[in-house]
Amino acid sequence: MEMTMRWYGKEYDTVTLQQIRQSCYVKGIISTLYNKMPGEVWELDEILALKKDVEDAGLFLAGIESVNVSDAIKTGGPDRDKDIEAYIKTLENLGKADIHMVCYNFMPVFDWTRTELDRMREDGTTVLAYNQDVIDSMDPEKMFDAIKNNMNGTVMPGWEPERMEKVKELFELYKDIDEETGYCYLELYINSLVDELMKAGYENAEFSPSKDDFGLKGSPTGIGETSTSSNLSLHKEGNKIVILGLEGKSVIEVYDLMGRLLSSQTNYNPKQEITLLQPVIIRVTDTQQTKSFKVL
Repeated sequence: MEMTMRWYGKEYDTVTLQQIRQSCYVKGIISTLYNKMPGEVWELDEILALKKDVEDAGLFLAGIESVNVSDAIKTGGPDRDKDIEAYIKTLENLGKADIHMVCYNFMPVFDWTRTELDRMREDGTTVLAYNQDVIDSMDPEKMFDAIKNNMNGTVMPGWEPERMEKVKELFELYKDIDEETGYCYLELYINSLVDELMKAGYENAEFSPSKDDFGLKGSPTGIGETSTSSNLSLHKEGNKIVILGLEGKSVIEVYDLMGRLLSSQTNYNPKQEITLLQPVIIRVTDTQQTKSFKVL
């Protein structure tokens, strides 16, 4: 086991690599390219420059936290496929730089979240801290304002000022995405990357998609909540999918596992049958809710 430390880059971190090197236990650094926005390609020369900064200080670049996932990927937006291609290119370049550990998250609206950036411990050291009660007491749209004064000049991934200036637009973007739909987009994103990861040298790459990624108060299970009174259900009968409990006018969209729309139909009956020849994502919207199902 090797001990590493998070470093926020020479443009933002008040702690230098030379200071980190003074600890006899820390050998590696976890960092990222803080000037890159989600959806942008990390060029190989940019990655190598970061790696050189770390190695010149007598440390090694152990991994990246994070290559941020764009909102278009998380919401199935128009730029999703373009941004996935950019993500794959970034992973390829990281592999070429001999960096094979990359973190990601799929949280909506707010990325990496803490309520305190400098909690004092009994021994006088300071640590990051998270308190759910504090989060619950905040207005989600004002969360950035409540936290930014404690950043001490740093830029937290996913909390870039340029992004947080559009926080109301982000809430609007995510409002119709419930937990199941968000989870489907997460699976589509992961399925798009796995083969490319293997080619780029991420032999031990493991993904553990979690519905907890859609659980922060105010942006989460709270967005686009489905009606608890609905009886909407789906089951298989051979190669047919039977959807029951539709209420009023409904729209049924069928996507492949890469997120490409295969068909769309409007329905006015409480029951609908669909014949399937491949694994798909079915998105159902009726007068009560929008819900997605993955059918293998």
